[in-house]
This record gives sequence, C-alpha cells and structure tokens, in this order.
Amino acid sequence: MIAFGLVFACYALVVVTTKRINFLLWSAGTALFIRYTIVSVIKDIVARPRPDVLFGGYSFPSGHATFFFALATAVYIRDRRYGALLFAMAALVSVARIAEGAHYFSDILFGAAIGMGVTYIIHKFFVHVS
Repeated sequence: MIAFGLVFACYALVVVTTKRINFLLWSAGTALFIRYTIVSVIKDIVARPRPDVLFGGYSFPSGHATFFFALATAVYIRDRRYGALLFAMAALVSVARIAEGAHYFSDILFGAAIGMGVTYIIHKFFVHVS
C-alpha cells in the first residue's frame, strides 16, 4: 500500500499544475466517497463474514480493492502509463488481502468493479479537469 501511495505521489509531482492538483483531489475524493458510502452500505446489506474470523467487520465487497482500483482508474483516464502501473499495484494489494484471509476472491472482484465503474462514471460526467 505504501508503494501505491508513492507512485500516486510521483504522478502528482511530475508536473505540478493547478489542473493536475484539482484532478488528483477529485480522484482521491471520488475513491474515498465510493469506499465510505457505496461500499459501506453494501457491506451492511450483504453482511458476509470474512474468511478469517480474526478480522473484524464484513468482507463483501473489499474496501481496499474499491479504493485502489478507483484511484488507478482515475489516473488511467488521464495517463495510461501511470494508470497501468497503479492497476498492477492495486491487483497486488488485492491478492495480499486474499492471502491474509481478509477477503474472498469475489469480494475483490466486486470491489474492483465498483471502484472502476463508479470512478469512470463520475469522471465522465462530473470531472472536467484535463
């Protein structure tokens, strides 16, 4: 997760402009909005227990996958090179969440789909920062 943040920060700092900062703020805001509203509601409705009982809360869908895939999608819309790297890193974070017993594969898959889909829709219709 730290590496993901570093790549996202590097993208932000390559060329610092007001438009890029606005874009990145919209991107981070979008990812946080999706994670803490849509995903939270779905988790409470589905109430699927985690594979490993040591983890608290519900597992479906994965908030980590939603958040990281949302950020990767936002960056990919603007810069395919950095976006592709962030997608690969989001996949690694997601695999780690399965390996540690926090999620099932379907949690990751659905979380990634929510993150990518909602981010695309929000950026297509509401974000006009290029």
